[in-house]
Amino acid sequence: MVNTLMAMPAAKGLFHQAINQSGAFRSEILTPQTTQAIGPQVLQELGLSAVEVDRIQRVPFDTLAAAGARALAVVNEQLKATGTTVPGFGLGWGPSLDGSVLPYQFFDPAALALSKDIPLLIGTVKNEFMPSLRTGLSDAGAEEVQEYLTKQYGEKAEGYAAAVRAAYPDDTRPSDLIDVDMMFRPGAVYQGNAKAAVGGGAPVYMYLFTWQSPVMDGKYKALHCMEIPFVFDNSERCQQMTGGGEEANALARVVSQSWINFARAGDPNQEGMPAYEPYTKENGSTIVLDVESYLSHHPDRALLEFMESASR
Repeated sequence: MVNTLMAMPAAKGLFHQAINQSGAFRSEILTPQTTQAIGPQVLQELGLSAVEVDRIQRVPFDTLAAAGARALAVVNEQLKATGTTVPGFGLGWGPSLDGSVLPYQFFDPAALALSKDIPLLIGTVKNEFMPSLRTGLSDAGAEEVQEYLTKQYGEKAEGYAAAVRAAYPDDTRPSDLIDVDMMFRPGAVYQGNAKAAVGGGAPVYMYLFTWQSPVMDGKYKALHCMEIPFVFDNSERCQQMTGGGEEANALARVVSQSWINFARAGDPNQEGMPAYEPYTKENGSTIVLDVESYLSHHPDRALLEFMESASR
């Protein structure tokens, strides 16, 4: 949603700062060609012809939602069969390019120029949708984790493990090797690089939230949305995620104040915290948010470079 507004001419002037939390995974929105394939497929799933489209208004919501889900799945597979890249987690309902309200893809030079004066605070959490919760490997031993890595990366498994250890040398649990997010983080870095490269543009500030939740014997780690209670200083109210306690509350106070400062003035810095530096592709300046937060430069560059090379 944040990226969509930044690329929308009609939204220019309606906001003055932008914060993108784990939101750079989807790098583009759907094109008319795709959405115009989804519409007829929905009708087909409902057993309606094009001239009967008005009958959609009388279709019960559950029936319509189920037909929509089936239509998305069908078109998703059709696109894959033609070698077309499907954005994000797959097709979904949302804004699409129309040449007017949304004339640009997010990282089109024209879109970046449109929002060049908007400061951006962008980042992700360390573990996001971590594999160990989905695979039952939260408490796995080293051998089980190694087996998983070998299945995922083959002969490159050791290279991957070395890159993770270089990025997070203090991790101790075997499952930590498989739980570092490489779905959302690369997109945040790409967007940070692209926006920071716009000449004369507003600054970009990068964060990486690595604080590990103690809930469920540490199984939650820094999963997707873990930073939200800290942003709103609600760590005590969200004990199911954070566990509460002074450690979490102290971090929540400084994270929320940084977000408040950024919302007010476009600068997240505050007393008692390591100074955010404007991010660039060259300096990789990143505030790592943890029990002891710190400024790092390219904290996981080796891992990002490994993943890029492994995908070729």
